Amino acid sequence: MDGGAGGLASEGQGLVQSAAGDEAFKQDLEKWEQLRLQINRALELAASSLARRLTREGHERLAAGLVDRAPADYQKRVDNYFKALAVQSDKKMP
Repeated sequence: MDGGAGGLASEGQGLVQSAAGDEAFKQDLEKWEQLRLQINRALELAASSLARRLTREGHERLAAGLVDRAPADYQKRVDNYFKALAVQSDKKMP
């Protein structure tokens, strides 16, 4: 016999009488429903916990104030760039 192919078991064991998913423990729908409810509840708790944490962190950031200033080195380079543009533009003007 073929080693498990086509619903056949190993040599000497005969044909497999059940198809995948029809075992009795898989047919207990009440237990599956309980499991589904437990998983949904765990996901809801995780989502609400994450939402609370993100909300709290957002409020903390707002309370701290936004730092919207560029780093000093970058700001210096931007200033130098615009100064160089102004000098070039002055040279072109009659």
